[in-house]
Amino acid sequence: GLVSEGSIMGITSLSLPKLNARFLSAGDYLLRNFRLFRLESAYEIRADLVDAIKRMRPMPKQDGYTEDSLNDYYGNSFNQDENIGNDESPKTEFQGWARMGLELGTNKLDKQGLRLIRVDPPRLGESVPGSVIAELVLDLRHCATSLAAEWDEIGEFDNLFLVSVDASKMTGAPAPMMGRKDRRVPDEEDFTFPERYGIQAVRGCMVLEVRDEAGTILSDPALAYEEGGGPDPKGKRRFLRVALDPAQ
Repeated sequence: GLVSEGSIMGITSLSLPKLNARFLSAGDYLLRNFRLFRLESAYEIRADLVDAIKRMRPMPKQDGYTEDSLNDYYGNSFNQDENIGNDESPKTEFQGWARMGLELGTNKLDKQGLRLIRVDPPRLGESVPGSVIAELVLDLRHCATSLAAEWDEIGEFDNLFLVSVDASKMTGAPAPMMGRKDRRVPDEEDFTFPERYGIQAVRGCMVLEVRDEAGTILSDPALAYEEGGGPDPKGKRRFLRVALDPAQ
């Protein structure tokens, strides 16, 4: 809990028991507030992600193929990929919508939503990549005009979060009960929420640039200054060059 003053001021000191609302030094006070700020930020981010995922309502895709349908009349199983033309269609569909949540495209070349551009080797003494650069493709065709305008306000250094959801692995179980047995644990605090909604991974990224279908860099501040405001985007797709968190 406490940080020795020697680690901050350059001198040595003995460790002391915790002092409720008191602090050993100004450095200890700032460090505790920084840790508290990180915990509060992480909780708020988790709450926003939980709210968006619940509103988008992920469900297993009803494509007509189930485990039982992969067996013929005599009970012989066959390979689904060989009979559907090796289609890598997603197993999840979203039946709801969230204000700032969009579904990325599939892995098909014509609808690719996420593409890795560059992965730099680790720096000296580190084990994680130096940087991971990727490109996101956002399709705003189904967004209202006001909502698309909010997406167009995303600029350089803004933070986004990518969530991988596999609805086929959803447990569908309710949240566990609290200690008093009359209330359930809120989804923001439920550690089983990822299993209940089939969340496979969450990864943060920072926006480096935003382009429209014409290739115009919408996030360029110099261009916005020359135009007397931001340029009018062309098309309904936005191409975001982002820096992924290499440590995740």
